[in-house]
Amino acid sequence: MRRRAFIAGLTVAAAWSRLTYAQSPVPAQRVVMLSAAANPVSRLTEFRKQLKELGYVEGRNISFEFRSAEGHPERLNGLAEAIVREGAVNIILAESTPAAVAAHKATQTVPIVALVGVDPVASGLAESLARPGTNVTGITIYADEANAKRVELLRELAPGAVRLGAIMAITGNLNVATLQRSGEKLGFTVDIVKADPDHLSDALSPSILGGFDVFLVVPDIILAVRKDEIIRLIGQANKPAVFSEQLWAEAGGLIAFGPDIRDASRHWASQLARVLGGKKPSDVPFERPDKFDLRINMRTARRLAIEIPPTLLARADEVIE
Repeated sequence: MRRRAFIAGLTVAAAWSRLTYAQSPVPAQRVVMLSAAANPVSRLTEFRKQLKELGYVEGRNISFEFRSAEGHPERLNGLAEAIVREGAVNIILAESTPAAVAAHKATQTVPIVALVGVDPVASGLAESLARPGTNVTGITIYADEANAKRVELLRELAPGAVRLGAIMAITGNLNVATLQRSGEKLGFTVDIVKADPDHLSDALSPSILGGFDVFLVVPDIILAVRKDEIIRLIGQANKPAVFSEQLWAEAGGLIAFGPDIRDASRHWASQLARVLGGKKPSDVPFERPDKFDLRINMRTARRLAIEIPPTLLARADEVIE
């Protein structure tokens, strides 16, 4: 009887040990987001929601921190190095190409999931899109291709226009030659307007904008934070302008064409979840957005007395009335 009781006790103890182990809290994985811009609260809220839908809940199995260069990309290298020195970071989430490059320069071991606007192979972040072969994976948006399409939209919108002002952040790293070639093919003379986000009214003054026929605002996370002011300043010129994503049109920009940023964000969250789940970035292919949309703000068109061609309206994914 004592032997049977002893064996039963061992069985209960083993079962209790397994139960206790199963119920032991799993340490939350620490994710640090590195960005050149100030904290984009609205976009982070959506991103966190998407992660929650994938099973990652803050305070339970993931912790989420944000490090910002506050509009000064030159600070990114120091921020990335500080993150690595702190240690105990599971993944660096890099928002923008400069952030990804800074993070990759700081570490080749900590996984990096990035959202970039250039070819990650050409920028040295990956060996190939299908098999990165490094500690970096994520989403890549080829800005040159999208900018070429925006130039086409401007030609359709303003057949007689000659001078195109391409507005970009003073710290931007756009391939200017590629954009100028795209413009020249369609009869534009493309001049770059460098804008200091802290002194936009100087760069986008009436005297400067008055020399152009149309405008293209180059995608840039730092400029996106100041979109309301940029739209207002460009609007004073009463000339057509094309922007990079739907949020610009929703804020009052005339036309926006680019990847569906909310869809791209969902893919980005999915990539992060794969790495959180144990996949190596070197084996996780970079993804490219497959959903682009065209949005036209007719309220702005009427206010600026700009006529939108019917063929352009017919192709729009959304017409904002």
